[in-house]
Amino acid sequence: MSIAHILCVDDDIAGLTQLGQQLRQAGYNVTAAASGQAALDLLDAQRFDLMMLDLGMPEMSGLEVLDRVRRGGLRPEELPIIMMAEAGEDDLVAGALGEGADDYVNKPLHLSVAMARIRSHLARCSAIAAGKSEQERFALAVAGSSDGIWDWIVKNDQLYFSPRCLELLGLERDADLECMDDWVALLHADDVDAFQLALRNHLEGISLAFQIECRIQHTNMTYRWFLIRGTSLRNEYGKAWRVAGSISDISERKLTDAMTGLPNRIVLYDRINQSIIKTRRRGGAGGSGGSFGIILLQIDRYETMREAYGQAFCDLVQKAVSQRLIGTLRTTDTLTIMSENTMCVLVDVLRDDTDLVRVANRVKSAAEEPITMGEESVMLTLSIGM
Repeated sequence: MSIAHILCVDDDIAGLTQLGQQLRQAGYNVTAAASGQAALDLLDAQRFDLMMLDLGMPEMSGLEVLDRVRRGGLRPEELPIIMMAEAGEDDLVAGALGEGADDYVNKPLHLSVAMARIRSHLARCSAIAAGKSEQERFALAVAGSSDGIWDWIVKNDQLYFSPRCLELLGLERDADLECMDDWVALLHADDVDAFQLALRNHLEGISLAFQIECRIQHTNMTYRWFLIRGTSLRNEYGKAWRVAGSISDISERKLTDAMTGLPNRIVLYDRINQSIIKTRRRGGAGGSGGSFGIILLQIDRYETMREAYGQAFCDLVQKAVSQRLIGTLRTTDTLTIMSENTMCVLVDVLRDDTDLVRVANRVKSAAEEPITMGEESVMLTLSIGM
């Protein structure tokens, strides 16, 4: 811990010398200034942790020095100022306290009182600096993680979403999200019960932490997947009164096959539902361009290939096959990964059933072309269901 540096300002040289000796004996670094201007010059040149300032100096009074220091930008948490006042200067002391002085002591100084007040103000400033450092460290960590922060005061039902949290949802900073019901209203209908159960279990102490993966509506009217985590502050009776945590966008992990980068079955189910809705709007499958089709593809003898070449080789084969299939499909069609040896194609908008057969034959032909992996060449066959 560094030794505090105190600036003592007084035109009384004898008193200034005595004060400096006493402070040094107490373990502080001390710099003395015999005038207000000398003090200001020293403050421009170096940093001090506290200033003892005589109120009644000639030429430039302690009040004027105080005013110039505070107007210069040095706040009380950066430089606490203790005024030293003679008897009968009560009005000047009151004025100084109103202008930004932190405290005062009477002259002649009572050493134990002066030391107690110096220690108190130095400790306060140290605590403020530590708190500010923690806040800055936390803000940097949050910014680097790309997560949003939320905070909920349970008793008053006051909800706070950080700017990053709102950004993840596509919301403006003045968005109307003030209570828990506002948040729940954004959840996917299928996730509301699980969210509320997980939150209730945490509030009641059944779970140590609040954690859930759920879908939240973005302003573009799509649902994105988020990992929501939180923990609570509890009173002496164990009742949670405040819950805070983070929100992480996990849509890419949740909706994408890690090995191929293609959409997974969650995306497929969502797009099938969308196709069903579009088909109904067009008047059913009997209308022109009113149907869609699904092709299920399974690599034959997959287990045999894995036993012969290993899982890493099989993963590369599936990736190569999927890249070939993408080249045979339209931009409106969707190729998804169902499992390590199974893929599915959603063919959107068919003129008739023969369209689906043509797409299936084209896909099958592309997939069954020889695949070369290093020194190995593999001939695949696919089982197809429509």
